[in-house]
Amino acid sequence: MKDGTVVECDVLVGADGIRSTTRKIITGERGGLVYLDVFVMLGIFEPPKALGKEAQGTGGCEPDLLDGSTVFQMSDGTTRFYAMPYDTSRYMWQLSFPARLEEAEGFGADLKGCAAEKCRGFRWVEEMIASTEVGEISGYPVYDREVAADFRTGVGGGEFVTVIGDAAHPMSPFKGQGANQGLIDALKLGRIMGGVKDWGDGGKMGEMLGGFEREMQSRAGVKVAKSREAAKFLHTDVVLEEGDVTRGGMEGMKKELKRKM
Repeated sequence: MKDGTVVECDVLVGADGIRSTTRKIITGERGGLVYLDVFVMLGIFEPPKALGKEAQGTGGCEPDLLDGSTVFQMSDGTTRFYAMPYDTSRYMWQLSFPARLEEAEGFGADLKGCAAEKCRGFRWVEEMIASTEVGEISGYPVYDREVAADFRTGVGGGEFVTVIGDAAHPMSPFKGQGANQGLIDALKLGRIMGGVKDWGDGGKMGEMLGGFEREMQSRAGVKVAKSREAAKFLHTDVVLEEGDVTRGGMEGMKKELKRKM
């Protein structure tokens, strides 16, 4: 450890996020993140009464919009706003829009002001943003990575080290799969470790971890690719097309039509 503390363990699992130090040590990578040209903000707010049921006929939010069960989404084909219940009294929202990296790195100075500017003219959304405290808003440029097959050929760490979650396969949030895949990683790794009888057999453990990593990366790699696609088409006029399909389904339909033409 940094403070000189030594900890002995049978296996080291790096679950230390998109800029994982563990991954850097075992792979020797420096960088490797892929910027997806999108900036995301997240906010949590408790609607004042003016935004709830008492808003009917007053020009505020529609009463059913903040009824505690409705999921709300709005887009102009570039800027996308999504809101859903967070708990029994609060809502969370997600705002995303295309941005060059130089721009994205400067938005943190005034996230709420930036959100208000991006959503100017969005009916109901302006009130939601205005009702969100500055301390309840976060924002970040969206990155992912090309998916590695496994981490067995790295330069350091030995047979007993692996990574999971964002440390292994970071992805955009637009399929809602980042945390889900991380949980599956932990479950599957736990089952493998639960079957180990001899922790001293480094070769066998390395082989088992390699098999785990290949399954993990194959499974999560599909989600990384789909999430990268969603980061693109959710900020285009595809989302404005009418149809009884998901926005991802609409993108698929348009691709199929182009293929047949």
